[in-house]
Amino acid sequence: MKTDCPCPKTHDLEKLLDDLLPHDATLGVFRAGLVRLTRYAVDYRYPGIHATSAQTQSAVRFAVRFREAIRPRLKIRTRPRK
Repeated sequence: MKTDCPCPKTHDLEKLLDDLLPHDATLGVFRAGLVRLTRYAVDYRYPGIHATSAQTQSAVRFAVRFREAIRPRLKIRTRPRK
């Protein structure tokens, strides 16, 4: 994957994915999970909106899977899990 493409500062992970897809179409499988994670970056920051424990655990599991998938594409060394 080309890593010198400009990336805007945003919490919208779907927008970032759209910017990356022309460089690596295989990332498209992550769209639904990234849309869900975007809600955690924005919606849940404000009072009155809460995630359940199950939602939080699911989001963390997805984030870990995505991180493990994207780091090699960006040529970032993956650290072993403890």
